[in-house]
Amino acid sequence: MFRKRLIFHKCLRFNSTSVSQTPTVLLQIRQDIKTSMKQKDKQKLNVLKTVISDITYSTHSPKPITTTAEIIHLLQSSMKKHLDSANEFRLHGRQDLAQNEEEEAEILKSYCPKPISADDLNAKLQGITDIKNAFEVLKEELKMGVVSKRSIVERLKHS
Repeated sequence: MFRKRLIFHKCLRFNSTSVSQTPTVLLQIRQDIKTSMKQKDKQKLNVLKTVISDITYSTHSPKPITTTAEIIHLLQSSMKKHLDSANEFRLHGRQDLAQNEEEEAEILKSYCPKPISADDLNAKLQGITDIKNAFEVLKEELKMGVVSKRSIVERLKHS
């Protein structure tokens, strides 16, 4: 009887107090997969399943994708691949395949953040003259790929 009690305690599962921080982009993609299945939108479903597959595949690599910035970088690189493929298809006279690749790139683009405008960049960098301080202020935007280091440096040079 004592032995059974030990086995029973080994099978207990204790709840963790920590909450997993799933990136919001990933949650949105998973939700959109469900809606795509319901709406029977096969193209969007296939694109989103590919993204989830790439993220899952990266978990087995030395540097897994865990943050929103890494997911957005993956989306941007996938979008670039689709656009390159579309250009290749156009060069070889396959307009139908090129259009399909461009539509898939548009689906991926909808999950990427919009680039920051020049006015918004000027507003955020108002009164900052040091490059290090500018990078600190725009740390999150740099991670997300919304703004480039080059545009920050050019803006500081002109002011």
